[in-house]
Amino acid sequence: MDKVKEEIQKRRLEIDSFKMNKQKLINLVNDLYWDYDRMSSSGQETLDKISDLLGIKEETENKEGEI
Repeated sequence: MDKVKEEIQKRRLEIDSFKMNKQKLINLVNDLYWDYDRMSSSGQETLDKISDLLGIKEETENKEGEI
């Protein structure tokens, strides 16, 4: 039973680490939107795709509204 508890704890730590890294990635992607208008259309498209994967597409919509 102790092995099961240890495995559960290990998985919880992995999930917590994943969540922290995802949040760091979201923050970095949001930072990139400051330079959205200076990016090539290919760069903008790639950033939009990454945002979609992370569930932060609204940043693009906000940026387009500022133009």
